[in-house]
Amino acid sequence: MLTGLEKRVITGSAIIGTIVGGLLAYAVFAFTKEFEMQQGISYGALCTAVNAALAFFMTIFATVCFLGIGSIFVIRWLSNRNPED
Repeated sequence: MLTGLEKRVITGSAIIGTIVGGLLAYAVFAFTKEFEMQQGISYGALCTAVNAALAFFMTIFATVCFLGIGSIFVIRWLSNRNPED
């Protein structure tokens, strides 16, 4: 089970991931539109939306894994260490 601290770590990393994911999704959308204008190619609205959504969810997943689960692993590892006398 997760302790109160671990639940806060997971929640905080999910919030950070959502914010960063939203910014990254916007950047993917804007970059794709700019690339379309420069190259004269059209990827279509659905393809652009799927790419932006994929970037959004991958960012949330990576942030929760690295900041959330990684932090919990380190906290548990540090609390279970037995210092040698």
